[in-house]
Amino acid sequence: MSRHENRFSAEKSVMHFSTLASHPDMSDDFRELQGALCVDLGCGGLNPLGSLFVLLLAGARRGVGVDLESIESPSLAAHSLYTAFSAIVTQAVKPRIPGELADYFARVRTFDLAKLANGDVTGIDHDRLTFVQETLGDSGLERGSVDILVSNSLLEHVADPEALIADAADVMRPGGLCVHSIDGVDHRWYGDPSVHRLGFLQDDSEEALVGGCNRIPPLAFGELFERNGFEVRGVREGPRVELTTADIESFAPRFRDVNADRREVLRARFYLRRR
Repeated sequence: MSRHENRFSAEKSVMHFSTLASHPDMSDDFRELQGALCVDLGCGGLNPLGSLFVLLLAGARRGVGVDLESIESPSLAAHSLYTAFSAIVTQAVKPRIPGELADYFARVRTFDLAKLANGDVTGIDHDRLTFVQETLGDSGLERGSVDILVSNSLLEHVADPEALIADAADVMRPGGLCVHSIDGVDHRWYGDPSVHRLGFLQDDSEEALVGGCNRIPPLAFGELFERNGFEVRGVREGPRVELTTADIESFAPRFRDVNADRREVLRARFYLRRR
């Protein structure tokens, strides 16, 4: 697993539950999760179902992972479900999932835990936990059927994020909850720190994606959400970068109004409710 080992960890699988727990419209008893249909949009091909399995353990009815990538290793992905289950029942991971030991077993009683421990994908109840290798619009999700939708570091990679947000609004039921975490860093920086964290702004091309990123400031997504049927219920701003005059002058002219664009905010997490 090497550099991707953390993707299969229990800590990674509990990530979406943790962000949902801080949603301002999530009740203390997590009643919004009980019996919910949950979607992980852009779940990836490494551990596509781990976070959704945790939501099942918290009381959700069904989880659907949607991504254009294929599952890289079905066996490792299946085993990661058992890893998450073991950590939760032994309380080896935080935050604590609501319920008692009997509740956890009951909520995933249709899964074969022994098979999951051996990386056997036949241990998955595919009626309750599904991976769809399609766009959201072609995922087969019914209009107004989704209760909870989450994404992490997805929307910055989409050439037309507003179209995807509109598709998300279409499948969400009124009152449904969303959490979207957006990373506005030039992703080439993660592999090469000599690249400026906003280095894609130095490119004046009209390409929709530069270095795999659409270059939309994270905080600008608030307007896209609001005009496509979502109410922004909260925003958590992430780390910031202090831009020097030299930094700004290195950007293409159309990207130099960094104050208006709030470019110093590199990441943002949006908590939404479907109107």
